[in-house]
Amino acid sequence: MSPVLLSSDLKEPRLQNRIVGGTISSSDDWPWMLGLVENKNSGPLCGAALIHPKWIVTAAHCMESDDGNVLPADHYHVVSGIFDFYNKDYYSHMHSIKRVISHPDYDSYNIDNDIALLELHFEINDIRPLDIYTGNISNLTGTVLGWGDTTGNHDYSDQLREVVLPVVSFQTCKDSTTYLVTENMFCAGYPEGGKDACWGDSGGPFVIYDDHHWQLAGIVSWGEECAIPDYYGFFTRVPNYQIFISTYVPLQESFSHEDINHDGQTDLKDVMILFDHIANDDSLPK
Repeated sequence: MSPVLLSSDLKEPRLQNRIVGGTISSSDDWPWMLGLVENKNSGPLCGAALIHPKWIVTAAHCMESDDGNVLPADHYHVVSGIFDFYNKDYYSHMHSIKRVISHPDYDSYNIDNDIALLELHFEINDIRPLDIYTGNISNLTGTVLGWGDTTGNHDYSDQLREVVLPVVSFQTCKDSTTYLVTENMFCAGYPEGGKDACWGDSGGPFVIYDDHHWQLAGIVSWGEECAIPDYYGFFTRVPNYQIFISTYVPLQESFSHEDINHDGQTDLKDVMILFDHIANDDSLPK
C-alpha cells in the first residue's frame, strides 16, 4: 500500500488536504497563495504558490487522476487573490494553464519527487512572487497554508487557514512511518499531535521567514492520519529542486529581495505577520 496523499480526491492512504489546529489567515497576508480548481465554482483541489509571474509550483500528485494518469493542462485553472471560497463567483480570478511539468522522476507509488511546475498562458503581474528557499531545512519552523480538512473528518474550509509547524529530524520522520522516506522529503509537526496539514492541503506551501522575507521551503505532500500523536506531515524538500525549477522558470535575483524596501529595511507588514503567527501559536515558547 502506498502512503496517503493530501489531496481532496482522498486517494489512499497518504495524500493530505487541510489545516488542522490552525487559524484563519488574514485576507492579504499571503498574496502568492493560489488555489488549484477543476472548473468555475468548484472549491480548490490543492494549494499552489506563485514563484514567477508566469509560473506556479504545486505537488505532482495534484495533477493526476484517480487512476494515476496525468490530466491535461486545460483540465485545471489556478485562482489568485481569493481568501474565502464561500463566494464562488471568482471567474475573474481564474488563470488558464498552458502546460504541466511534473518532475521526471516523480514516483506516484512512493510519492517521491512530488513537485510540478505549471506554466500559465498569461502572466500574473499584480502579485509579488514567492522566493525559493535554498538553505538547510533542519531545525526550522515554518507556516503551512491551505483550504483543506480542519478536523481530520473531511470538514473542509472555505477560508484559507494557516498553522505553524516545526521541522522534525530526519530520523524521527523515518521512525514515525512504515512508508519509504527519502532525502527529497522532510516532515514537520508535534509529537503530541493537534496541528497538521490534512486532506486538501496538498500542493500548498511550507514557508519560512528568512533574510527579511517569506520563502518556499516545502510543498504539502503526504501523511498518515491528520494531527494525531506520533505522526507527522510530509513535505517535498524544495531546496533539492533548484536545478529542476531553474531549468524552466527564469527566476531572477530581484524576486529574492522584493520584501525589502528601497532603504534596505524589512517590510513592516511582513514583520507584523511573523509576530502575529508567533503570538497565536501556543506551542512556541513565549
